[in-house]
Amino acid sequence: VKAIVIPEAPAFDLSSPLTEPPIEGRYGLIVGNLSPNKNAAVVVEALRQLEQDGVFIPMVHIGRDEHGLLKAAQSHCQLNTPVVSMPGVSDGALRAAYANAVFFLNTSLHEGFCLPIVEAQSCGTPVIASNCSALPEVAGQGAILIDPNSAGAVADAMRLVWTDPKTAQDLTRLGSQNVTRFSWDKAACQLLEAIHRIAQVHGKNHAIAHVKGDSPAVTPHNR
Repeated sequence: VKAIVIPEAPAFDLSSPLTEPPIEGRYGLIVGNLSPNKNAAVVVEALRQLEQDGVFIPMVHIGRDEHGLLKAAQSHCQLNTPVVSMPGVSDGALRAAYANAVFFLNTSLHEGFCLPIVEAQSCGTPVIASNCSALPEVAGQGAILIDPNSAGAVADAMRLVWTDPKTAQDLTRLGSQNVTRFSWDKAACQLLEAIHRIAQVHGKNHAIAHVKGDSPAVTPHNR
């Protein structure tokens, strides 16, 4: 059986006004429901190392943490840097959180796609992401890729984007270019093409409508 991969895409209304950011001041952003593969402990350890160097980067986490992984890591490291968790927000608030963040950070050990990477890029947010699984392919040239098993590498990338506006600007530009590869119109066309190919393989003669104009509304169910 051959698998056909159809990537997701960001679905924000970029024409609507931005709402208020989740916190005042500068911050880094994590998006996603936390499970062991999200590797939250390495983020906290990276923040601890930055603290030791006198660098404090407040973080916002949007998503559920049903197993208390983030809090457990904070308690273990005795972290002083603020980490604000928000279990769920509206699409408008999520877009504002991306757009106002200094960077988006993903330290996952494995992902099938990682929609937040392209959501961040669509909002002009610099991306730091793991160098494993599907993440390099999704992020393209628009991210700093790090070893998710190295807190030092994570800390170095966070410090670089936090302190170097040129790096942040370059990531924003490259990320904006990369995200054009993904759209729900393209996903709909790829789906119809896949259905047509499967029908041909199985000798079916059913007509497959060609997409013209607006594509069917498709939205992501999770991150």
